[in-house]
Amino acid sequence: MGASTWTFAKQILPLLFWGVLVAGLLMGRPESNAGLLPGQFVFAILNENKSVSIWRGRSLWK
Repeated sequence: MGASTWTFAKQILPLLFWGVLVAGLLMGRPESNAGLLPGQFVFAILNENKSVSIWRGRSLWK
């Protein structure tokens, strides 16, 4: 492993760890409302039929 690879790994791994931790706290487990954000709220944001959809009509579920 080169020095630049190790430097990059030291930079990115904490970000990945904290990102997964925060996502787990906010979203909770699948099929439950154990997270800080209710599942219905997340569904409303990601729903393709909503005009406020962040995916602009593209569905992740097809």
